[in-house]
Amino acid sequence: MNVLQSVQRLIERPGFFTSLDFTRGRTLRFYSLLILIFTAVSVAIALPDAVRFVAAISSQEWRDQTAVVVGLYPDDLEIQITGGTISTNAEEPIVIPFPVSWGARLEQTNVENLLVIDTTKNIALEDFAAKKTFSVLGKNAFGVWDQQEGKVSVHDLASQGGAESFLLTQEKYTQFITWISSILQKILLIGVFLLPVFFYIGYWIGYLIYLLFGAAVVWLVSHLRGYELGYKNAYKAGIYLLPVPLVYDFFVMVLSDFPHARVPFLFTAFLVAMTLRNFPKPGSSDPVPSSATVGEDIASRSTNGNPDEDLSAETGTSKTDKPDA
Repeated sequence: MNVLQSVQRLIERPGFFTSLDFTRGRTLRFYSLLILIFTAVSVAIALPDAVRFVAAISSQEWRDQTAVVVGLYPDDLEIQITGGTISTNAEEPIVIPFPVSWGARLEQTNVENLLVIDTTKNIALEDFAAKKTFSVLGKNAFGVWDQQEGKVSVHDLASQGGAESFLLTQEKYTQFITWISSILQKILLIGVFLLPVFFYIGYWIGYLIYLLFGAAVVWLVSHLRGYELGYKNAYKAGIYLLPVPLVYDFFVMVLSDFPHARVPFLFTAFLVAMTLRNFPKPGSSDPVPSSATVGEDIASRSTNGNPDEDLSAETGTSKTDKPDA
């Protein structure tokens, strides 16, 4: 019961909000702790997938797929690039099919080849359909078929290439792919272990940015309730009103596999509801100030003759702020 009462006091305390009984330091501490709790919950939800991901990139399958990519390069093939013009030492066209192990991913497409090299001519659109290929390397261009967009993206190598000459061999290709695989594996592993830090920083910054808009919502709703709340203090109040909207975001994460789990503007709707609940109309049965005016600089005024007294002692109580004459 005490826990439920504590939660209720956290999300429903009109006197605390109508008197703006907090300072910047305590507001940031509250917000940082709130985001820390939300981050811990997010990490707990993502933990099973993270464990499976770490197991996958640390398994033999990763090394096997690296070997598959290395094996794509034809034996003894040399590709010469000079000033954006490409030539090879083999009979063309050179067809590099998709690996058999990737076949299940291509069942719904009409693509059989990963790359076709034909430096005897420029790239033509019909080459992709005729050769059932994902990409084509031509005389001075590289083209890729975008299945989702239904079009071909062609990159002109002649306009981008300088006078430098480069020779790609099987040995250089193997060394490059092996190096990339090793670096990528380490980056992914480090990234997974740093995921809580990324989550925390992302949430901490993201919700503060959202509150640039959310504060305007709090300001508008409070004014409709009859409180002359400034934007600066509306922003602070918005931070303390976040717990219930964050609970909604928690359920969105839990139900992320279901379509339409996130309803547009529902997060803001919860913020509006909490503002209405914590800024009741003056004269209602809730313990609120008799005056609807809340000063912008209330946090800096003196209490009991001592300007340094912490206003947090009045949390949850009702106070009246006199409007400036």
